[in-house]
Amino acid sequence: GRAGTWKVFAAGQSTERDAGSLTVDSQGRFRIAADLDPGTYDLLIRVPPMLQRRIAGVQVASLAGDATFALINGDLSADNIIDGADINLILENFGNEVGGPGYSLALDANADGVIDGNDINLVLQNFGAEGDE
Repeated sequence: GRAGTWKVFAAGQSTERDAGSLTVDSQGRFRIAADLDPGTYDLLIRVPPMLQRRIAGVQVASLAGDATFALINGDLSADNIIDGADINLILENFGNEVGGPGYSLALDANADGVIDGNDINLVLQNFGAEGDE
């Protein structure tokens, strides 16, 4: 899995209420657990190479709220948009494998251990998508 961060805000507010780390799978799924009072919250999630996502209006009904959401994969350049820069990074590192020179998990979009056409296809599926602020 890939490591990332999450932040929780009261709905519509900018003051951070809680924060932590998380791990996502290759499909962009993750789970967080936060100790929050019952209420409505906004989550801000960032896991490179996936787009940052703000999830507004999450209802927490108990003191320990769990939430599961999905992220959009392919932002290899970490600029919060999936575009030609991400394709170029794959092409520049095409064929690099785990353990070899030039390999980076941050450039292996599907995290299968090799930077190849499957990574290009994943980026193309999400091409033009932009992350939340």
